[in-house]
Amino acid sequence: MGNNDSFPAVFSDLMELWRKAPSPVRFPTGDWTREDKSRAAVVALSWGWLVRMIRSAEAALLLQQNGFRQEAAPLERTALEHSMRLHWAITARTTAFEIALRTRSASIHRMKKAQSDSWSFTDEQLATMDAEVDEASQDFQSLDNLQHLKHVVDQDPALKASYMAWLKLSQLSHPTIESARPYYEKMSSDPGYELHMEPLHPADSVESRMAHAVMLGLVGYASIAGLNDHFLDAVGRLAARWTALVKGDELGV
Repeated sequence: MGNNDSFPAVFSDLMELWRKAPSPVRFPTGDWTREDKSRAAVVALSWGWLVRMIRSAEAALLLQQNGFRQEAAPLERTALEHSMRLHWAITARTTAFEIALRTRSASIHRMKKAQSDSWSFTDEQLATMDAEVDEASQDFQSLDNLQHLKHVVDQDPALKASYMAWLKLSQLSHPTIESARPYYEKMSSDPGYELHMEPLHPADSVESRMAHAVMLGLVGYASIAGLNDHFLDAVGRLAARWTALVKGDELGV
């Protein structure tokens, strides 16, 4: 490239921006309604999503640095999905928390249904699970489709490129032909396959995709937490650097 900038440098500066962020704007205390409680809870939820996204991205980078680039796909996928949920929460607001409660409730129902002689929950565990199920409100049942990422993306066109990357990473994160392909090749002379203990095919670098995910997620968190003044201009400058690096790659600079 024609300068000293790099995707790792952009990612590092994003981490510095995040670590220096002030605390979220505080809500007044008192006898809150469910809406008030959800408004506070979605800030905590978005913070948790942000940290999971960032740590997953950092873990993917560590895998790449240690020769496990192909195996970083599930972590990249997790980071992308959390970043998309964070960006969607800008418009969803408290609904994002209510849907998260309903998602947890649906998951608990599936786990209880899957019990068998080889694995079942104790009475104490079941009581805790039932209490968590009760936290979900039936008032949001009509929005259960938003438990699925595809419907979230349909509401937020800015997420379409990230969703396509997520779909590709999904193929690499589950037992598929794509997840197996780096470790075998068809023999040219015989009707058989040569097997390998390390991946044959180089994969693209983690830093560009993870930097983009973090930028997307930070914008979402900033809006939910009332921290646009700290984040937005800085993320905009970092996004401009990221775009220049992407264009440089496309031009072979």
